[in-house]
Order: sequence, then C-alpha cells, then structure tokens
Amino acid sequence: EAAARTQTINNLKQVALACHSCNDVNKRLPPAYGPFSSVVVSATPTGVAQPATAAASLTIFGHLLPFIEQGNLYNNFNSTTGKVPPYLSPLDFSRKSDVGYTNIAANLRVFGDSGKTTVTDITFPISGTGGVESALTADPSTGTFFIHALDAKAAIPKTFTDGTSNTVFFATRLGECGNSGGSKIDNSPDDTYGPFFGANHLHTPQFNVTSIASCLNTAGDYAHAFGSSGLLVALGDGSARTINPSISLTTWMNALQPNDGNTLSSDW
Repeated sequence: EAAARTQTINNLKQVALACHSCNDVNKRLPPAYGPFSSVVVSATPTGVAQPATAAASLTIFGHLLPFIEQGNLYNNFNSTTGKVPPYLSPLDFSRKSDVGYTNIAANLRVFGDSGKTTVTDITFPISGTGGVESALTADPSTGTFFIHALDAKAAIPKTFTDGTSNTVFFATRLGECGNSGGSKIDNSPDDTYGPFFGANHLHTPQFNVTSIASCLNTAGDYAHAFGSSGLLVALGDGSARTINPSISLTTWMNALQPNDGNTLSSDW
C-alpha cells in the first residue's frame, strides 16, 4: 500500500504542476468543463466563446493532457478509449478498467466558479445562461445549445488571494461509486460520473471508503479517501498532503475556496 500511496501522491503533484505549465502558456487555468479558447464564431450569441476544434466540451482533465506529456491523446481524444496513467491511482479498488477513468478529481470552487463563498453551493447552469455558467453548442451552424459549462476563469496568482499553498486543487475519487456514478475523464460536473468535488458547501470528503456500495456520490461533490489513512490532495503550489478524517467542515471549505480571506485552522 505504501508504494501505491506514493504513486498516487506523485500523480497528484504532476497534475497540479501541469496547471502551472498551462497557466504559463495560456495566462489562465482551464475550465472545469467547456471551451478553452477565445474564438467566437458568428453563429453563437455575442460573448459566448467557441473553440475552433472538437476540444470544446473537454473537462479540465482533457485540457491538461498536453501538459502531462499526453499530447497525442489530446489530439485524438476519445474518452472511451483513452488511458491516462497520471490520472489513475493504484489504491482504487473500484474501477472496471483503466480506460476513460480518472481517480484525480478537480475542485469546482477553483475551476468551476471561484465567485462562490464557503456558505453557498455551486449550481449547475441551464441552457442559455451567460457569464461563467455559459452554454455551449455542439454545432455552431445550427445554434443548438445543450452542453453545460462551468468556467471560473481562474489564473495564477490573480484569483488565488488566499495563496495557492492554502488552496486544494485536486483530490482522489473512486472510479466507480454507488449504483451509478464515479469519476470519468470527460463527464460534466452535473453528471454523477463527473470528476469533481466541492459543489455542496455542507459536505466534507468521505473517508475510509471500503466498498462501491458504501461510497457517497452526488454530482460535482464528494472526494473519496481510499482506506483509513486520510484523503490525498494536491494544493495549488504543486505540493501534496494527507487530510486527516478529523478535519472540520469549516476548515475543509476554507481550503477549497481560493479567495475567501479565511485562514486555515489547526485541524488542517
């Protein structure tokens, strides 16, 4: 188990550091889900950004592929055939296969909507809304909008007034959870297989998950700790640490929120 934990920690660090590389190139971080482009096509409403490639509806984990030495997979992305070793944890007992899954989940309060506070939930967009909760179109020529996006337009250091070392970017999550859910690379935040956590402001991580049946799952919500040793997370500065099961809800939410101005308590 020690070797598996070390591998998982190294993977978390790699993905967190990939965010810095992405930020250096693009001057911002990818969205939780949606386009990562400033291209606007004429068939879409004013101000709704549309990418020029099929990468439009990728999650953050799709957009980060070029920054974890997976450029070929990014250029030929297929969530049903892609296996991405840096996204997998050997601690996960639930995955049906390695294809299409990620055991690393993203904090929606960083990548989805950094304007939320620690006492509000992140709500998922409906078709046609604007701002960070914009709707995308799969076919710009028809103007048909149905893919929902969450984009905090986060950037290092601009949106991290609490400091990247005090903000959780990523945490572990089971590949399969409950009756129908888990963590897959390209599922949206409002999907029970979406690789995200942090939407509900009243939920701490689920610790000591030992079975698929006992795993708690709500779209965009829980991080999962494999076994009894605590939750593995990656912080915004590229470091990784273990979160103790005794962490309070207040401290957990303060660690998820990048800009609330609250200091982390001693249980951190």
